[in-house]
Amino acid sequence: MKKEKKEDVEVNLAILKVIKKAAEPMTYRLDSILNDHYSGLIKQSDIDLMALLEFRASTQILKVMIEEYLDLGNPEEEEKIPMPFEHFTLIATTSKTIEAAYRSLIGNTPLWTH
Repeated sequence: MKKEKKEDVEVNLAILKVIKKAAEPMTYRLDSILNDHYSGLIKQSDIDLMALLEFRASTQILKVMIEEYLDLGNPEEEEKIPMPFEHFTLIATTSKTIEAAYRSLIGNTPLWTH
């Protein structure tokens, strides 16, 4: 059975830039906590470590994907570009994961503070 290809989605580059900027503080926060864990300063439980790694993977996926699209045009001019539906879905999903991370507590560490 042949799957029907979804149409491309027109995406405003300025919106992608805002999403990327909003995710950056979480990247730094997660890197700091993971560095503390791997250096032995503050060890995390296995379940908290898995959550940290999932959140960190989402921030990296989002960063790489958005940067690739930002390189295609100029976000300052509110330029729109076509994006495969699958990429649009992945950006939306990883953005939701990062948004959930901002509301999460890892051990006794809230991720919404810096």
